[in-house]
Amino acid sequence: TRLQGDWSSDVCSSDLVKATAAGALDSSFGSSGSVAATSSAFAADSTGALYLPGQTSSTPANAKVTKYTSAGVIDTTFGTNGVVEFNTSNSASTENVMALTVSDGNVFGVVNVNSMPNPVGTAFKMSTDGVLDASFGTAGLSSFGALTDTVRNILVLSDGRSEEHTSEL
Repeated sequence: TRLQGDWSSDVCSSDLVKATAAGALDSSFGSSGSVAATSSAFAADSTGALYLPGQTSSTPANAKVTKYTSAGVIDTTFGTNGVVEFNTSNSASTENVMALTVSDGNVFGVVNVNSMPNPVGTAFKMSTDGVLDASFGTAGLSSFGALTDTVRNILVLSDGRSEEHTSEL
């Protein structure tokens, strides 16, 4: 499974495509072998389910994660009709999930709030059912505060700590 598309901004227009073991497009996945995506990141769990981060179409945009089954169909048992939405800033700033990973049956990610001059980062931890883990931070969210750049990657270590990588596009 891979993403292809236009990466010229934080909000991407792209497709998540799935190939067979022989390298051919898997036409049984999603719609004719692909799923529309609005992010440059995705994560998969041990069942083959896919988690695509992004943002809502509201103004200002809130961050969201959408879960797809291994067949590329939205998993409506996740969150609300397949989507978990975040409003971490409670302000007029646009939010987007930019980093996402699955570890030990949990989904970890970082919401970037585009408040200039420095973005604000908030980590989250939730179950693969889309329920925030109340034991992580405050009700499943942990703010980093102002950052010098946007968080692009997250790695969960074996002891449960996480490391985040920031970069500027």
